[in-house]
Amino acid sequence: MIFSVLLTDMANLFLQSSASECILVSMLAARAQAIKNLKKENPDTEDSTFLPRLVAYCSQEAHSCVEKAAMISLVKLRILEPDDRCSLRGCTLREVRINMIVMTTDFAVCDVSNSA
Repeated sequence: MIFSVLLTDMANLFLQSSASECILVSMLAARAQAIKNLKKENPDTEDSTFLPRLVAYCSQEAHSCVEKAAMISLVKLRILEPDDRCSLRGCTLREVRINMIVMTTDFAVCDVSNSA
């Protein structure tokens, strides 16, 4: 359940959510914004046509919820190698983007790791 609602009486309403839900909602929102931007260039194109072009990025250190969110969002996820400090760096992203041959649209970078 994305949002579970607990009603004890009409005065009390609690929405419970998790970090995984936050990642999913954020990825869906980023995907919607990317499609909206792509539609400006191609207004007659169906939204689903843009999905194969969308690519999200995360590091190997990211939580598994990022991979699940990408699957649910129907977008490609490139899992990148972190640096020696377990961080995903901009230079790594630049290098990957330069080496990509296929025309894609980058729309999300997510690096959620265990804070414990």
